[in-house]
Amino acid sequence: MEQITSTKNEYIKLLRSLKQKKGREETGLFLAEGDKCAAEALGNAKVQALLTTQEQHPLAIQAEQKGVRAVLVSQAVMEAVSDVKTPQSAIAVVQKQQGKLPEQGLFVALEDVADPQNVGTILRTADAVGAAGVLLSGKCADYTSPKAVRAAMGSVFHLPVEVAQDFQGRLSAMKKAGVCLLGGHLQGVQRGQGHESGRRAALRLSGENSHLWKGRKSERGRGRRNFALSVQRGEIAGEIRKTPCRNKFHVLE
Repeated sequence: MEQITSTKNEYIKLLRSLKQKKGREETGLFLAEGDKCAAEALGNAKVQALLTTQEQHPLAIQAEQKGVRAVLVSQAVMEAVSDVKTPQSAIAVVQKQQGKLPEQGLFVALEDVADPQNVGTILRTADAVGAAGVLLSGKCADYTSPKAVRAAMGSVFHLPVEVAQDFQGRLSAMKKAGVCLLGGHLQGVQRGQGHESGRRAALRLSGENSHLWKGRKSERGRGRRNFALSVQRGEIAGEIRKTPCRNKFHVLE
């Protein structure tokens, strides 16, 4: 197995740059830290390399069997590459794939959510309830950032994620194609008649400064708090499972 012990190694310098969005965009790579995320990456994504501090680590053996570069690194190197203070024993270097939503299924459309942990948690929630994919607006936090990948706990490798710079245009195109657009309303106010069972649907969840909050100034403050709480508690998951939709969703005109 290849060994790297110096933090000044050129490849390690490249990996350290992946903590920043610029580095990820320039290389098309991102990191999956920890044994669970690294294992999910090896099983479901294109992995460039697997870094480990243990020579006989099961993931290193699996990587070599798959023809993936396995690198034994020192603890100092692992700490330099990792985004956390006390890293686990494995990090996968993953090649980012261009996500594209499939034509059928339930989608989650996430608009202007700046917190990467919330983005990652929504990915995990969408995966848990069997969503077919996630659409992110261009102003959402980068879903390949270390915090988002950790919060997703492997779900970033389970379902397609599409980033739309023209978010409104993408939603309009989906609606014209027959997708029922549903708006997440965190105060639990019902509007509209819900959607019919079996139809393609996209649940739109938005940050506090997004289009959905316009005209609802009295709700903006509560929205900031409730969005984070709803994500953390997984309350959204139970609502997604309800067909036809009730309570927290309304059909967007």
